[in-house]
Amino acid sequence: MNRSYEGVRVLVTGASAGIGLAIARKFACLGAAVGLSGRRQGLLNEIIVDIGREGGTAFALPGDATDGASVQQMVSHFAAQAGGVDVLINNVGGPSRYANFEEATDDDWKNTFELNVMSSVFFTRAVLPHLRQSPRRRILNISSISAVEPGAYNPHYTTTKAAMLNLTKYLANYLAPEKILVNAICPGTVYSESWEENIRRLSESRGVSLEKTAAIIERQEMAKIPLGQIGSGNDIANTAAFLASEEASWITGSIFHVNGGKMRSF
Repeated sequence: MNRSYEGVRVLVTGASAGIGLAIARKFACLGAAVGLSGRRQGLLNEIIVDIGREGGTAFALPGDATDGASVQQMVSHFAAQAGGVDVLINNVGGPSRYANFEEATDDDWKNTFELNVMSSVFFTRAVLPHLRQSPRRRILNISSISAVEPGAYNPHYTTTKAAMLNLTKYLANYLAPEKILVNAICPGTVYSESWEENIRRLSESRGVSLEKTAAIIERQEMAKIPLGQIGSGNDIANTAAFLASEEASWITGSIFHVNGGKMRSF
């Protein structure tokens, strides 16, 4: 087994499912001590036990990513248990609910901003003192293809994901003198809880079975992707593992688009 991350401490936010969980599992498999933050403590505990059975080291960090005090507690707990923090993956996020521009309420905008942007601000602020003591010093922000090519829905989500790219660029410049590297990954369409939630929503709104809706949407999405397949959390995790490695020591302020060729712009 490749244990290239032996001794490295990695904190992943929104790690109880989807892309966050895939990233956490990837780093644990590579030998890192991984902190998984999320709201669902019971699920986090199950994941920690599962990672342990596979020979990995992981810590459950239950809490609210939109609350600064809660984030500080999670970071402090992980740093105390693991002996520090070397890599932060700001992954937690999503829309407060699916809506077009006129359907999205003020609360939708505020809640989504808190979840996608302020969570990254809180975690980055809390982790910085630990990164300054680390030889690795990495921050990765998980944004979205919709940050640069928004669709017809969820402007409150796509706008905040674009804000994450701006934050990435700012932090990369601000922290460069301290050799803290900051990059972003923009995933395209991947199988995840969010994908399944969207299928359920469309199934209900159209009055069509889940199976038929899933087949239709999957076919439509694949037609938009030159490689002809929808991605997985592992595709994003592999990119994260590279960007947090020593091989990426001269990369900062960069945005990596991982989408099977779906994005048409430069």
